[in-house]
This record gives sequence, C-alpha cells and structure tokens, in this order.
Amino acid sequence: MKALILLEGNNDGIFLKEIIQNTAFPNIRPNYYKNQGTKPQKKVEETKLLRSFCRKDCEHNLLIEEEGGKGFVLSLFHNVIVNFLITNKNIHLTVIFDHDGNDPTKEIEKINKNLQDKTFGRIELKPAVPKKQIIPGLYSREFFLTINQGKYNRNLTSFSFISFDKSLECEVAKLCHKSESEIDENDIKFFASKIKFNDLIPNSP
Repeated sequence: MKALILLEGNNDGIFLKEIIQNTAFPNIRPNYYKNQGTKPQKKVEETKLLRSFCRKDCEHNLLIEEEGGKGFVLSLFHNVIVNFLITNKNIHLTVIFDHDGNDPTKEIEKINKNLQDKTFGRIELKPAVPKKQIIPGLYSREFFLTINQGKYNRNLTSFSFISFDKSLECEVAKLCHKSESEIDENDIKFFASKIKFNDLIPNSP
C-alpha cells in the first residue's frame, strides 16, 4: 500500500515531517514536494508526479504534497479522487487541512457536493466509520468513495480527512500557552510529538 498526503502549507510540512521522523515505520520512503508556480504549471507538474508515483517501480511509497493553501488542497483533492484513486486502489489518500472555525460537517458536505457536481452525481463520499479524535481540536474522518449505479451503490476505495476544527497554529498556540503569532518551528515540533503516524495513515505503507 502506498500513501499520498496533501497539505496546506509550510507549517503542516514541519508538523508532518516530525511525526514521520518520530513514529513512522522504517520502511517508509517519503518524497516531499512543494507545489509552486502558476496554476497551469502546477497542474502539469502534479500530473507528472502522480503518474510517476502510481508506477510499480517508483522508489517512494509515501508522497507528500504541500500545496500552499486550503483552496489548492481541496482543488487537487477533487482531481486526485477522480483521476487517480479510482484507478489506483493501492494508494491511500490523506488530506490534512484546517476548518478555520467553520462547521466541519457543513464544510465536508460542501466538499462532497462539489465532487458530485464534478462527476454529474455519479461519485460521492460516504462515512466509513465514526470520526475519531486524535487530540482535542484534531479529528480523523474516514470515507468511502462510492459510485452510484442506478438503485445500487458500490464502494470504489477509501481515504481520510485529518482536519483541525480551527487550525494547526491555533492548537499549537494552546498547547504552548502562546499567541499564534508567537509560535515557532520548535513549538510545532513539540505539538507533533503528541501524535503518531498511525493516527494519520490507518493503513501505513
């Protein structure tokens, strides 16, 4: 099993690298990629990177994409779901993002509706298990990707959302008793030390 993780930004990258360094299995071979450039350039590079990652001879079994913002993450999520997960079921997708104080249920419903609109109602998300609290303010939600076939629905694959009710920075600030503007890289690493890799990737490579 390979794993693909989509992240919002630099602080999320610091957070994830610390978790991998501390608790990931020795056979994890990560590739960290910061997606930069114009929108057309980013799309071309994403496609090349994902196609290479899907190949059996790829040297990496974990691909981490840092997208530079929530909007980019969710846009790529829909692209990956439709164009890669359906045909590459050996890849488990995890999307790490912030709800920024929005209602998580409503925001996920909106993500689901956007997916349904993109696929003309053929594909949707359905919860696989009840949400799980990793630590206060951070939850894991697992979903099936389901295709609608007339009267019947069929599960194609599964994936995970790891999301902060507010933000990574907010939870780090709480733990370290600082304001968000005062936290630094060491604070993020300290926060990450409270979390295990298996909390993020249920089926680790």
